[in-house]
Amino acid sequence: MSLPAREIIENGYDRAMTRAGWLLIAAYVVVYFLNNVAIQSMAKFETFGGATYADLGARTGLGLLPSLSMSYVVFVISMAGLITVVIVALRVFLDDHRETIPREAYTALRSDFVRMTGGLLITVTAVAAGTVALFIPGIYFMIALYFFPVFIVERDCSIIDSLRLSSHLVEGYKWDLLKLGVTFIGVATVYVIGAYILGEILRLFWAAGFEVVFGLAVSVVGVWIWGSTVETYEVLHERKGDLEIEG
Repeated sequence: MSLPAREIIENGYDRAMTRAGWLLIAAYVVVYFLNNVAIQSMAKFETFGGATYADLGARTGLGLLPSLSMSYVVFVISMAGLITVVIVALRVFLDDHRETIPREAYTALRSDFVRMTGGLLITVTAVAAGTVALFIPGIYFMIALYFFPVFIVERDCSIIDSLRLSSHLVEGYKWDLLKLGVTFIGVATVYVIGAYILGEILRLFWAAGFEVVFGLAVSVVGVWIWGSTVETYEVLHERKGDLEIEG
């Protein structure tokens, strides 16, 4: 039986549009702007699309950081913030909180953060190596290892166990998950393009208008992704039952 792609995407969006979802989106917006300011500040020391540092600041309307070292620090902080938001989002969506984010969702994050970071490094390395080798293996690893964050958060698994369980969960559904991913990307792209056009119009009247609108759209999509991820996980979990940790 194939996965109900439309239902998963719609339900994932509904999760993102709850009060708890908007709180997550607000956190995502903060992370987005920290990341954006850090990246664009790095352009102070190089060219960025032919623009100088002064040109770039005028074009985006963002305040830029005074040094390269500070830019790197803020970039690292923003990436750590992104991982933290993902952990909290998974805790909220897995427990189906819709009105608020309970305190336990953002406490005792250290263990999950360390394992999430380790799992992410392994996944990115596997996907990158597979993509460089023949492209298709990269897609295979991306699908096979995609759900490892869910197992870290829900089952409190080790990095290796979470990667193994993710691989077992998607067995027999890789093609369906690929189609689901492509469908989601298509829908989200239309959404983001609309925000891009609106942002460009606003930029005519407000220098930072594009960054604000586009940043909000990206943040909504970011939370929407994890809402849909949990929806997909729950469908697969219902069909396959609890998976055993090997060894």
